Formats: sequence, C-alpha cells, structure tokens
Amino acid sequence: MTAPSHSYRVLLVEDDDDVAGVVLSGLSPARFHVDRAAGVDDARRHLEQAPYDVIVLDLVLPDGSGLKVAEAIRATGSEVPIVMLTSRNSVDQRVEGLTRGADDYVCKPFAIEELDARLQAVLRRAHGRDSHVLRWGPIQLDLIKRIARRGGIVTELSSREADLLAYLMRHPDEKLSRERILEDVWGDDADYGGNVLNVYVNYLRNKLERGVYPRIIHTIRGTGYMFSESDPAEGG
Repeated sequence: MTAPSHSYRVLLVEDDDDVAGVVLSGLSPARFHVDRAAGVDDARRHLEQAPYDVIVLDLVLPDGSGLKVAEAIRATGSEVPIVMLTSRNSVDQRVEGLTRGADDYVCKPFAIEELDARLQAVLRRAHGRDSHVLRWGPIQLDLIKRIARRGGIVTELSSREADLLAYLMRHPDEKLSRERILEDVWGDDADYGGNVLNVYVNYLRNKLERGVYPRIIHTIRGTGYMFSESDPAEGG
C-alpha cells in the first residue's frame, strides 16, 4: 500500500514516559509526525524551532501548567489546534481549559484510537476548505491540483512529485535518510535498489529553483536530504 501524501506535525507535551510512549508508538507515522516535549520550557523551545499542525498538551507538567502554555500560544495569535490530556474530568475543569485556549479534551486513561480520531477532527475544523493547501515558508502546495508556488514560480507537479514535496514540507529542517523518505512516501512501491529518490529530488529542484531561487532541498552527504531555507553545510 502506498503511503499517504503527507503527515501532520504534532507536538506532544507530556512528562509521563508511559503515556508518551503510548502516543508515540500508537499514532500512525504515516499520518502523524510526533515530537515530544517533557515540560513547559521544553515545549517553548520546540515551538520556537518549528511550526506544528496540532499540539497535544498535558494539563499538569513538572515545571508549570498546560493551561499557561495554551494561553501563551493563543497570546501570539496562533490558532494551532490544542488537545488537552488530563485526568481531571470535571465539567468546570474542562470548561476552564476550553476558555483558555484548548480546542478539545481527552481524559486519561484513554484509547489511542480516541486520540487519533480527535486529532483528525480538530485538524479538519482548523483547516476547513483549505485543508488541501500546505504552506511552509516561501512554498505553497495545493495537494488536489498538484500546483506548487514559490514567489513568481507557479508549477504543476506529477502525483509523485507532489507526494514528495508535501512530505518534505511536513518535516522541515530535519535530516531525513533516503530509506525513511522512500518508506514513507513510496511505501511498497519503493525501488530501494535504484536512484528513484535522487531523480525526483532533482525534478523538484528544477521546478522550484529555475535558476532564480536558492536551493531549498539540500543533500546531506551520507544520509539523505533536508528541506530548509538555510544550507545545513553553513554554520556547522
């Protein structure tokens, strides 16, 4: 089965290793790419470094309250969906969380299937009719029309080119191995013995650069590729 065209980037803010382990192992890596933060300060660092599509936020953290994190996120004007994880399930407590920035609640203990369904629901509500449009930095990709935009460039992509670009846009500034990209984008159709990935990366580079714009898909020697506005070879 071929992998989906993209995954959603999730920040899990949870200090309990057991709960975090359930979420990290239970959510499909083809649908959700999950980063974990163990507390308030760690969450702030992650949010400063990368954009996220949805945040799963524990209410009680070792260095502060999840409610404070939600309030701080909303204070920046961000509308990123927030799903609270909590063992406090009184109506008053749930209402307080919703009024201070949360979009939904999942009470502990929970089934991973419930969390999966709620994440998909808040993402549908958040993206609405534009859920098929991905945006990152200077790049915009319409997944239905398979049209990519970068400044003055508007280019049509093949189905596989769109799949690959969408995957890279969901994993910015990450050093991605060739094997991981092939497995996640090509799935069972991957030709592990060939240079199919190199070929499609060159297709995208040609369509998104055209001798006008700087490289945005960088080769990591001995590893794979990185999608970034900054050249990883510069600045160490």
